[in-house]
Amino acid sequence: MIKAIAKKHWEKLAKLGYGSRGLMYLMIGGLALMAALGLGGKTTNSKGAIEILLSQPFGQIYLAVLIIGLMGYVGWRAFQAIADTDNHGMNVKALAIRAGLLASAISHTLLTIWAIKLILGASSNDNNNLGEWLSSEESLVFLAGVGVILLAVGTAHIFKGWKARFDKYMDVPTAQRIWVIPLCRIGLLARGAAWIILGVLFLQSALATQKNNMKGIDDVFTLLSQNYAGAWLLSAMAVGLCAFGCYSVLEGFYRRIHA
Repeated sequence: MIKAIAKKHWEKLAKLGYGSRGLMYLMIGGLALMAALGLGGKTTNSKGAIEILLSQPFGQIYLAVLIIGLMGYVGWRAFQAIADTDNHGMNVKALAIRAGLLASAISHTLLTIWAIKLILGASSNDNNNLGEWLSSEESLVFLAGVGVILLAVGTAHIFKGWKARFDKYMDVPTAQRIWVIPLCRIGLLARGAAWIILGVLFLQSALATQKNNMKGIDDVFTLLSQNYAGAWLLSAMAVGLCAFGCYSVLEGFYRRIHA
């Protein structure tokens, strides 16, 4: 009885986590699309989206719910990696996938900690120690390593979206498959493209030894907007990331949670 209740609550928390991730990407993509169309808005990243959320009426309440959701997502990602809930196995490919899940848990843990500090009144620009470290010679290897990892993650997202590999982990009703599957594919392809561009930016930073400026999705938007077809490319990427946000929300509804 207790085990069944715990499982039910764990599933709800994991699904809320997917929804929280989806909300961030919907905000990031929506703001970028508004900027591309000249309707206000701005290009931003996950932290920027959280700051915008906090600035809204009842922002602290919304942010508290988001933090709870992110904690659920972190727990679920770590559980996926360690317990192998999706039965990937122990071969090289499986271990790489599980390492990616664990890396996702770590990155979202850092984002959650930052959001908690923000809601408690800490400054969003309190990153002096990180800036000093990024000015050191050791960060050259770090930036190059992150760039390679992002290139691999982006390629994996594109492959997952193109092959619709996500479908085997979701229970999508037959009536909704006609629009859910294409939407999820577009979202994964767009996020994969963003990660690849981001990986290139990290590698460029390592080669140029510009180690004082961490890269983010907002830098991807800036790079796209500087192209001669910038508005179109920025709009396409923004729509794609909105689609990825929808994909994350849909995961909250249809993802099989093996708790």
